[in-house]
Amino acid sequence: MLGVDNMNPMDLAWIVLKASSVESTIVRTLKDEGGAAGLDALMKPLSISEAELKAKLKDMANVTQHRNGDYILTDGLHKHASSPEALRHKVEYDKKYESNPERVKYRESLNQERRKRGIYGQGGPDMSHTKEGTMVAENPHANRARHFKERGTLK
Repeated sequence: MLGVDNMNPMDLAWIVLKASSVESTIVRTLKDEGGAAGLDALMKPLSISEAELKAKLKDMANVTQHRNGDYILTDGLHKHASSPEALRHKVEYDKKYESNPERVKYRESLNQERRKRGIYGQGGPDMSHTKEGTMVAENPHANRARHFKERGTLK
C-alpha cells in the first residue's frame, strides 16, 4: 500500500474531500433526523461500508453513541460554560451568591433536617422546602429539575 508521502496530490486531495464530505453528510443526516439517528439512517445517503461508517463516527468529536445504539450530534449541547472567561465568571458569581448569609442559613436548615432524619451524608433524598413552610424528603432529580423561573422553586 502506498504511503501518504508517495501519493499523487490529486489522489490525496480526493481522499481528504471524500472524508470531509462523509462527515458533512453524517452531520446533515443527524440534523435532519433531529440530532440523533440509528446506523441504518446514516448508511442511506452514504456509499461506504458499515465498518467504515462506524470508524468515521468513532473519529468524529461532535458525534457520540448513545447507550441504546443511536448516534447523537453533540454540537450545541453545552451544559457548562464554554469558554474560560465564562467559566471564571460563573465560579465568581456562584461563590458570591452562595456566601450570602440568607443562602448559608437556607443550606444550614436543609442539612440540619437531614441530620435530624439520620440521612445526612448517606446519599438518598434531598430535603425540600414547601410552600407551606414545611420540609419534605424528595427525590433529588425531581427537586433539582423544578428550579425554573416560570415554575418556582418550592414544592
